Amino acid sequence: MSEGIERKLEAIFRDRTHGAAFLAKQSLRAMKLSAVEGEAGEADSFLREMARLGTRIVRLRPSMSAPICNGIVRMFDAISQEARSVRDVRELKEFARRAVDRLLVVSEENVRKTAMHVCRAIPEGATVLTHSYSETCLRALLACEEKGVRVFATESRPLFEGRAMAESLRKGRVQVTLLTDAEAGHFMGDVQVVLVGADTVLMDGSLINKIGTYLLALAARDKDVPFRVACDSWKFRIEGGVPDLEEKSPDEVVDSASGMAARNVYFDLTPPRLITSLVTEVGDMKPEEVGLRSERWKEVLRGMFEMARS
Repeated sequence: MSEGIERKLEAIFRDRTHGAAFLAKQSLRAMKLSAVEGEAGEADSFLREMARLGTRIVRLRPSMSAPICNGIVRMFDAISQEARSVRDVRELKEFARRAVDRLLVVSEENVRKTAMHVCRAIPEGATVLTHSYSETCLRALLACEEKGVRVFATESRPLFEGRAMAESLRKGRVQVTLLTDAEAGHFMGDVQVVLVGADTVLMDGSLINKIGTYLLALAARDKDVPFRVACDSWKFRIEGGVPDLEEKSPDEVVDSASGMAARNVYFDLTPPRLITSLVTEVGDMKPEEVGLRSERWKEVLRGMFEMARS
């Protein structure tokens, strides 16, 4: 594998500031680069090459794997279908490159449509509480500027993605107030909607998102505030089970020289009973509907894994 591809994979693995949708696009670009630089001389070996790289990428970020996996399985499905009639490896590689470009457009369009549906669902003059940094939430809230929406944005420790969210909203002329994470419950009575993004949504509708999301959902339920998740269907996890919730260096929480023990888990799990709705590119969806939308791609993923082992 080329140094260029290895650098892309390392960047995906080490990224601590971007959301899952961004990493999904970077993963597709790594697949595209492999199609350009790969050494496979015939169609079947090219498919195996793609399957092995795709399998490796899917494993890089377990808690954020859903959109990464969805993009890759759609690419793998497209080139597998094409390989049934096109056996010239050069033509197949060119098709793979075009497939990635099309999927990047689809990914962008999914986010745009989701943000549009979210904006429509937020009432005029509402106060919205959001957590961490979500591209979809940001677009939706910026689109609500003319509706007089006000936003509480939590800092979202340890890397304070919420500060970046608040700054982006401020630049977009949205009224925004930054809160410490611990203040969110205190201000929940002033909120009409809690809106968060998603790193992954499990088959049962459970949400994996930045640590602290679960506590927000509990506080919202206690105050009867709707808890909505802005996520297109690429965020739906097509693998079964619950992935490992990533834990990073405690140095991001305390100075290592202090000798203080610390934990730094990046993501938590919010159960579907606390989620009012998932707002997707096709509109509102209940958590229990997630599994039905994911069935077709489970088979493609299984096939990719099997080819990677061959």
